[in-house]
Amino acid sequence: MAEASVKVYVVAGGRLLKHRGRRDAPDVRAVLEALRERFGADFGRDVYDGTLKDEQVLLLNDRALRDDDLDTPLSDGDVLFLFTAISGG
Repeated sequence: MAEASVKVYVVAGGRLLKHRGRRDAPDVRAVLEALRERFGADFGRDVYDGTLKDEQVLLLNDRALRDDDLDTPLSDGDVLFLFTAISGG
């Protein structure tokens, strides 16, 4: 297991969910599963239910990840950043 920094700013259930901390996990998927357990049904419906929803952006050390990358192993000191892409004018 590795200790990674986790930063989350997502919109789920019509509200902003924020989290900043450290997590021991073997891979990216394990972190997402822990976040789903922490934040509950809204997170599962709007952010991640085993796959990332289209409007979500997931970065690992500034590299964009998609569903095919969720089993990427983590290393100590990695930074995982999850946020909802919002656009408008």
